[in-house]
Amino acid sequence: MIEGDGALWVLDASSGTLSEIDSATNRVVKRMSLSGSPTAVAVGFGAAWVADAAGTVSRIPLGGQGGTDTIKVGKLPNDVAIGDGVVWVANADDGTVSMISRGGGKASSFRVGGHPTHLAVGEGGVWVLVEASLPSA
Repeated sequence: MIEGDGALWVLDASSGTLSEIDSATNRVVKRMSLSGSPTAVAVGFGAAWVADAAGTVSRIPLGGQGGTDTIKVGKLPNDVAIGDGVVWVANADDGTVSMISRGGGKASSFRVGGHPTHLAVGEGGVWVLVEASLPSA
């Protein structure tokens, strides 16, 4: 569950849905069906940004403004964070973090190594939790 755009958002990967919950009434306002295998969500810049195991992030405008954009990122995106005017995506299977501009479009990626699993944005930077790859014995 995350908070954004004046509501709470719950991603249910098993049913492939994203629910908007009114924080004042604790009632579901809207439930959206998602395609593919959603892995993470962040809300900001007037959209829900949903990562999919297939290596994409979908920009779903909130409030019915425009259509959904699908942006190619790295392999197995498993976390999405928003900050500093950018959408950040941790790609666990290729050791990269992708950056998407607030309007969508093409992502750019950079290597961090290991398996990035979680992101946080703050204090003038992006913090990436990386699960290291250990050599085989």
